[in-house]
Amino acid sequence: MRNPQTSIIMILLTLVSGFGIAQTYPGNVSSGTFEMWLKADDSTSILNLSSNTASNGEEVSQWSDQSGNRTNNATNNNEVTNPIYSKDSATVINYNPALTFDGISSGLNFGNDYIFPDAYYLLGIEISNSHFEGINFYTVQKPTSIDVTKNTQFIYDIGNYDSDGFGLTYDFSSSKLYTPEGLEDVVLGILSGLTGISSSTILNGTNSSGQQVHTKQWEPTIARANIVTGWSLLGALLENASKSMSINGYETYYANDFEILKLNLNSILCSSSHSPNSGPFTIGRQAKNGDFSSNSTRAFEGQIAEIIGYSGVLSDAETNRIESYLALKYGITLEYGGTENGNYTASDGTTVWSANSASSTYHNNIIGIARDDASGLLQKQSHTQDDSLRIYLDVLDTLNAGNQGSFSNDLSFLLIGDNLDNLYSSSSYSEKPYGFYSRLDREWRIQSTNFTDTFSIDIVLNEFATINGIDTSDLYFIVDNDGDFSTGANSFNSSDGISFLLNGNVLSISGLNTSIIPNNSSNFFTIGSGSGNTPLPVELMSFTTSLNTNNQVQIIWTTSTEINNDYYSLYHSTDAEHWVLIEKIKGAGNSVEKLDYEFTHNTAHKGINYYQLKQTDFDGKARNLGVRSVNLEHTISQLEAYPNPVKGALHIRGNLDLSQGIYAINSLGIAIKIHDYTVLSEHHIVMNVAHLNQGSYFLKINQQTIRFTKL
Repeated sequence: MRNPQTSIIMILLTLVSGFGIAQTYPGNVSSGTFEMWLKADDSTSILNLSSNTASNGEEVSQWSDQSGNRTNNATNNNEVTNPIYSKDSATVINYNPALTFDGISSGLNFGNDYIFPDAYYLLGIEISNSHFEGINFYTVQKPTSIDVTKNTQFIYDIGNYDSDGFGLTYDFSSSKLYTPEGLEDVVLGILSGLTGISSSTILNGTNSSGQQVHTKQWEPTIARANIVTGWSLLGALLENASKSMSINGYETYYANDFEILKLNLNSILCSSSHSPNSGPFTIGRQAKNGDFSSNSTRAFEGQIAEIIGYSGVLSDAETNRIESYLALKYGITLEYGGTENGNYTASDGTTVWSANSASSTYHNNIIGIARDDASGLLQKQSHTQDDSLRIYLDVLDTLNAGNQGSFSNDLSFLLIGDNLDNLYSSSSYSEKPYGFYSRLDREWRIQSTNFTDTFSIDIVLNEFATINGIDTSDLYFIVDNDGDFSTGANSFNSSDGISFLLNGNVLSISGLNTSIIPNNSSNFFTIGSGSGNTPLPVELMSFTTSLNTNNQVQIIWTTSTEINNDYYSLYHSTDAEHWVLIEKIKGAGNSVEKLDYEFTHNTAHKGINYYQLKQTDFDGKARNLGVRSVNLEHTISQLEAYPNPVKGALHIRGNLDLSQGIYAINSLGIAIKIHDYTVLSEHHIVMNVAHLNQGSYFLKINQQTIRFTKL
């Protein structure tokens, strides 16, 4: 519903733009009508319960619209609880803030600003033609719930779910779109348009997409809902409406064998507050109260970072520009073969990442830094979702807004994707420049567009890759223009103005500029070593423990290469604190073949048994290869941990006995007691693991364990 205030707002925006403060649009898409723009990184648009700018961890009373086309903002009016403004490392999405919804009752709504236009009738006959020709919504969300029964978590909703309304649900394994449509009976369709017959009386059950399965789990994603009504008398006869749903640019659902009822307030049953059969445009929960408690409550559990809405019909190119803006901002990889084939496109239509040139080989873990003023995009640091690579200007900060770097140019982009190979060196890997001792197996493709600034990258090496030691003076940044590093590659080290810093297993390379990665170019890079003193060594291929048919513990590990390997030492413990050597196994010395090792422990104790594996070189240098556990009583751990991997807040659900404390056991077998945790219920705690170093851990609560990874 619009009123004269909307026109005044649009006039003011036009006047302001004349003084140099132009309205921005995601992807600079200004066609159609810009209906909604909620973005959590604009901190001034997030208000706390005192109507002041919200700080991290505060409850949110208002999320202000930035489109300039809404009468109201999204507020907590008539909501039971409020979402939380989240700017900590565990809840931000690619260094950008989000709003956290509890999955129980928190939400925001637009009250009597119904988004959709009014339809006016006289004696049952529609006398106006006010309706949307289409609707397009784009959202960025990150689910956190692990409850498989909670499969109707609304990101947004308006009206009467599964009847007269419009909404999108999303959880860790599925999503669903529903719309006010379903008229395969042409006569009833025409009658509805002429007389305003309630759509709920003529639906044939095709309004819902049904649960569409996806594999993104708890990753942040871009969800898109597109509807074209095709409404007209001729349209009703042809049934040329269509609707689709996509995740990260890839279509997961499409249908066009129906007629959508007009997208106006005749076909969407609205009310200004949550009632049993209707509701306002709502963020984070179902709009109506009826059946709200079904499906373990129809409320979203997790983070929502941005919501964009357009009415009208957008082209694929416009959709791609919007999704490129979101993907760069939130470190999300657009699907190869999706809209516009998975290209990333600037607001002026320039292709800043060519999916065809990258091919599917390097179209993985795509991140970038970018400035695009027309889109309001200023992403100065970014990291992959597994945090294996970071790229940034100046100095990395906990939030993108805190980065003090700057871009010299508007429409400036630097994007990186990888080939998913190992973050260590296989000694058999031969594709390296002549004279190099070794190189990382992983390769990255990097594409620069109008980018002339100095930048840095962090590479998180495999947790075992640095055990034998790395002398950073041996390292080189290797760049090639065709992906074949054996010929034509250029190598750069400290003498070329770049620097290498190793902190734990994080390798930082700074001082990278256009003399190394030329402007307006596509190249490939990796890291190499010029000395055997820095072999960038391999990890184990596997290390497992299990019970055999005789109830004995079977310990098996496999290596892909071995360098200077004298022997392995296997240790046993019942508490992960006190260790006893139980066996030494001769190593292979030097090998480039896959080798399997096995040991049977026939004197294991009842309960949980821990096994630690160490490897020793001929020169006496030893390294820990990890800890594994097995339960001799066959009891299965009932613990569940999420999100996993984790940076800060780790949720644990299960049968919790905290009487003996909570311990995180690292790969060296060291038990670290966790003191900072909050009991949310008898079966649910949340603990702070931000202080732990990166790597793999076993979480031990009484006699139960579960493995998690700290990023």
